[in-house]
Amino acid sequence: MKLWITLILPLFLSGIANADFTMAYAEKAFADYSEAKSHALLLKEAIDQFLKETTQANLENAKTVWTEARKAYSSTEIYRFYGGPIDGEDGPEGHINAWPLDEAYIDYVKGGAKSGIINRTQDFPLITKELLIELNEKDGEKNISTGWHAIEFLLWGQDFYDDSAGQRPLSDYIIGQGPNADRRRAYLSIVTDLLVEQIESVVDAWDKNIPNSFFYQWSQLKETETLTKAFTSLTSMAGDELAIERMFVAYDTQFQEDEHSCFSDTTHFDLLFNFLGIRNLWLLVRDNTSLTQTNPNLVNKIDAALIRLETDFRLFKPPFDQAIFEPEGRDQIINLVNGLQAVSEDFAAAGKDLGLTL
Repeated sequence: MKLWITLILPLFLSGIANADFTMAYAEKAFADYSEAKSHALLLKEAIDQFLKETTQANLENAKTVWTEARKAYSSTEIYRFYGGPIDGEDGPEGHINAWPLDEAYIDYVKGGAKSGIINRTQDFPLITKELLIELNEKDGEKNISTGWHAIEFLLWGQDFYDDSAGQRPLSDYIIGQGPNADRRRAYLSIVTDLLVEQIESVVDAWDKNIPNSFFYQWSQLKETETLTKAFTSLTSMAGDELAIERMFVAYDTQFQEDEHSCFSDTTHFDLLFNFLGIRNLWLLVRDNTSLTQTNPNLVNKIDAALIRLETDFRLFKPPFDQAIFEPEGRDQIINLVNGLQAVSEDFAAAGKDLGLTL
């Protein structure tokens, strides 16, 4: 019942909804990135506490906080795909959320005890913020040194298990027990600080109280331009990024590291909250345009499809790295892929109804 209320109740309110889509979008982007920043700060607190008191309990707490912070960020990915503050020419997206990650680029791996920036002490005598920024994707797109998945790997380690996520030993962070524990501690601290800084830069870009922020560029655009950007995000995120890159590729290859959060086994949360970002932007579009009047049948079709998809995402049985092998899991994945591609086509049709060229 709550899912129906979430999507259908605004239909009755659309007549009194704020008609200024451009401003509504900017306010929503600012609120969502602010929420992501708040969670990133909580993650920093948890990791600082873990490094101060290096106990198994504090390590587990840092993992829990990472998972919750990741959810908050995942719903913001709908603001991509049109060269905005997150993924424009100088945007930080590649430093925040690049994947898949080559673990051996950061730390030791099975069969490579001395691999990674952490263990290459002669090549990288000091681990600094500037170094990690410089090395991110330096010699290849899998050479990822910063962001969510770098932190994820440092907390969980490699995942070799069918029935659990990675199990990085606590000794990796205890000086005198884990080789280069001091450098690993420094790396984890710095990369977490960087994550906060980079998300904060996007918050600032959408902040109307900061002179000359991106908000002011956005606010000067015609509504047809901002709607075109929004529909580009909707169709790209649903039909290409989420359906294909984040689900079908791993379904097709059956390769664990093609999933998004492969160390923590939390990919199902990534997928759900990516989808919720799509749904939320659709609601914003729907309630701040004439669509409900000009093509109510299409609006109702999209609403119904999103309700079904949300239900299916919430019923998905994790972990994703096992679902790609099991008949039931594979059926769930391919049904979600097909549903996302279908609704992406409907988004495109809705954009056309508004006179947009996508």
